[in-house]
Amino acid sequence: MFEAIRRHRLAHYAFLAARHVSDEATSGEMTAPDPSLHVLDLERAAVAAAWDMLAAPPASPGGLSALVDYAGEFVEKGYDWPTHWETRFYSVVMDAALSWQSRPED
Repeated sequence: MFEAIRRHRLAHYAFLAARHVSDEATSGEMTAPDPSLHVLDLERAAVAAAWDMLAAPPASPGGLSALVDYAGEFVEKGYDWPTHWETRFYSVVMDAALSWQSRPED
Protein backbone atom coordinates (compact mmCIF):
# COMPACT_ATOMS: atom_id res chain seq x y z
CA MET A 1 0.00 0.00 0.00
CA PHE A 2 2.80 2.39 0.87
CA GLU A 3 4.37 1.92 -2.57
CA ALA A 4 1.02 2.48 -4.31
CA ILE A 5 0.54 5.72 -2.37
CA ARG A 6 4.06 6.84 -3.30
CA ARG A 7 3.41 6.09 -6.98
CA HIS A 8 0.18 8.08 -6.93
CA ARG A 9 1.82 11.01 -5.16
CA LEU A 10 4.62 11.12 -7.75
CA ALA A 11 2.22 10.78 -10.69
CA HIS A 12 -0.08 13.47 -9.33
CA TYR A 13 2.75 15.95 -8.72
CA ALA A 14 4.19 15.27 -12.18
CA PHE A 15 0.77 16.05 -13.64
CA LEU A 16 0.47 19.27 -11.60
CA ALA A 17 3.94 20.42 -12.65
CA ALA A 18 3.27 19.70 -16.32
CA ARG A 19 -0.08 21.48 -16.14
CA HIS A 20 1.64 24.52 -14.66
CA VAL A 21 4.24 24.53 -17.44
CA SER A 22 1.48 24.10 -20.03
CA ASP A 23 -0.47 27.01 -18.58
CA GLU A 24 2.66 29.16 -18.72
CA ALA A 25 3.36 28.13 -22.33
CA THR A 26 -0.17 28.81 -23.51
CA SER A 27 -0.16 32.28 -21.96
CA GLY A 28 2.59 33.29 -24.40
CA GLU A 29 3.39 32.42 -27.97
CA MET A 30 3.64 28.71 -28.61
CA THR A 31 6.72 27.63 -30.52
CA ALA A 32 6.84 24.01 -29.41
CA PRO A 33 4.38 21.14 -29.87
CA ASP A 34 1.19 21.47 -27.86
CA PRO A 35 2.26 20.84 -24.24
CA SER A 36 -1.31 19.95 -23.27
CA LEU A 37 -0.86 16.56 -24.96
CA HIS A 38 1.87 15.68 -22.44
CA VAL A 39 -0.34 16.96 -19.62
CA LEU A 40 -3.14 14.61 -20.69
CA ASP A 41 -0.76 11.64 -20.60
CA LEU A 42 0.38 12.58 -17.10
CA GLU A 43 -3.20 13.09 -15.96
CA ARG A 44 -4.08 9.60 -17.23
CA ALA A 45 -1.09 8.19 -15.34
CA ALA A 46 -2.21 9.92 -12.12
CA VAL A 47 -5.75 8.57 -12.53
CA ALA A 48 -4.40 5.07 -13.16
CA ALA A 49 -2.20 5.32 -10.07
CA ALA A 50 -5.23 6.38 -8.00
CA TRP A 51 -7.12 3.28 -9.11
CA ASP A 52 -4.04 1.10 -8.56
CA MET A 53 -4.08 2.05 -4.87
CA LEU A 54 -7.44 0.29 -4.62
CA ALA A 55 -6.58 -2.72 -6.78
CA ALA A 56 -5.43 -4.84 -3.86
CA PRO A 57 -6.74 -4.57 -0.32
CA PRO A 58 -4.37 -3.18 2.30
CA ALA A 59 -2.27 -6.01 3.74
CA SER A 60 -2.18 -4.58 7.25
CA PRO A 61 -3.99 -2.16 9.52
CA GLY A 62 -1.03 0.19 9.02
CA GLY A 63 -1.53 0.07 5.26
CA LEU A 64 -5.23 0.80 5.67
CA SER A 65 -4.47 3.71 7.97
CA ALA A 66 -1.96 5.09 5.46
CA LEU A 67 -4.52 4.84 2.65
CA VAL A 68 -7.24 6.57 4.68
CA ASP A 69 -4.86 9.32 5.83
CA TYR A 70 -3.53 9.93 2.32
CA ALA A 71 -7.02 10.02 0.79
CA GLY A 72 -8.11 12.60 3.36
CA GLU A 73 -5.00 14.75 2.94
CA PHE A 74 -5.44 14.70 -0.84
CA VAL A 75 -8.97 16.10 -0.56
CA GLU A 76 -7.96 18.60 2.15
CA LYS A 77 -5.42 20.02 -0.31
CA GLY A 78 -8.28 20.70 -2.73
CA TYR A 79 -7.77 17.85 -5.17
CA ASP A 80 -10.43 15.51 -6.48
CA TRP A 81 -10.31 11.75 -6.87
CA PRO A 82 -11.44 10.24 -10.19
CA THR A 83 -15.17 9.77 -10.68
CA HIS A 84 -16.50 6.87 -8.59
CA TRP A 85 -13.13 6.40 -6.85
CA GLU A 86 -14.66 7.26 -3.48
CA THR A 87 -17.23 4.48 -3.84
CA ARG A 88 -14.51 1.90 -4.42
CA PHE A 89 -12.39 3.44 -1.65
CA TYR A 90 -15.17 3.01 0.92
CA SER A 91 -15.68 -0.57 -0.22
CA VAL A 92 -11.96 -1.36 0.15
CA VAL A 93 -11.84 0.27 3.59
CA MET A 94 -14.92 -1.55 4.86
CA ASP A 95 -13.88 -4.93 3.42
CA ALA A 96 -10.43 -4.64 5.01
CA ALA A 97 -11.78 -3.52 8.37
CA LEU A 98 -14.39 -6.29 8.44
CA SER A 99 -11.89 -8.97 7.44
CA TRP A 100 -9.55 -8.00 10.28
CA GLN A 101 -12.42 -7.77 12.73
CA SER A 102 -13.49 -11.34 11.94
CA ARG A 103 -9.99 -12.80 12.42
CA PRO A 104 -9.44 -14.67 15.67
CA GLU A 105 -7.01 -13.01 18.03
CA ASP A 106 -3.66 -14.69 18.57
